[in-house]
Formats: sequence, C-alpha cells, structure tokens
Amino acid sequence: EDQSNCEICDAGKFAAPGNVTCSACPSGSSSSRGSETCGECPGGTFHAGGAQCETCSAGYFAAPGSANCSPCPTGTFALAGSSQCSRCDSGWAPAADQAACTICEAGRFATPGDDECSICPAGKYAPTGSSQCLMCDLGKIPDDSQ
Repeated sequence: EDQSNCEICDAGKFAAPGNVTCSACPSGSSSSRGSETCGECPGGTFHAGGAQCETCSAGYFAAPGSANCSPCPTGTFALAGSSQCSRCDSGWAPAADQAACTICEAGRFATPGDDECSICPAGKYAPTGSSQCLMCDLGKIPDDSQ
C-alpha cells in the first residue's frame, strides 16, 4: 500500500501516535475528526457506535460514559439531555411519557414520587395542585362541580 501521506481519522474514531489504522471509539465515548483519543460522553448523552454522542430523549437519562439511555423509574421525569431523573413537586405528577410534570386537577392530589394524581376520597376536596385532600369546614360539603 502506498504510504505517501497521512489519513485523518473520522469523527467517532481515533489513532494514537504510531497506529497504522483508525479504531472505533468504545461505547460511551466519542471523538472529533482527527483525534488521537476518545472522550467520555457527558451525562444526558450516549454513544452506541455513531460518530458523535447523542442526546437522550425526554423521559430517559444517561450517566456520563453511557452506551444507551435508560427510561426514568416510575414516579419520576426527565427533560431531554438529562443525566438523572427527578421527582415532581407536591401537587404535580409525571406525564405519561415521563417527559415533564403535570399539575393535579382540582379533586386530585400527589406527593413527590407519586406516579399519578390520586382522586380524593369521598367527603374531602383538593384545590388544583394539591399535595393532600382536605376536610370541608363544618356545615360545608365538597363541591362536585370541580
């Protein structure tokens, strides 16, 4: 083979000094074009063989150096590019796709870590965004129109 010039390694590959071939970066790491080493993908991204680290979708997370994204556990959510999942604040629950939190409607409640807003038991009420159901004052009953 003619060795009259040097070839530049593509993104996602590397060649340490003295190497005669470009090697693919290991899973969870990547490189730019012409690199001699691979770098770990940052949190919220993954590398499974492409040229660059890719961003995790909402509802998924990845620790630094990950080869793939993992779905958030029940009761948590993650925005796109997250390195971990989070619990929703009181009065909020994760959306079905775990990509965001949604506020609990009147008559429902949730505490951090709940996977959905629960319906208040008979005789109790909850305003929008509640973390618990409340008893009506004496002489009053819950308004079913909410």
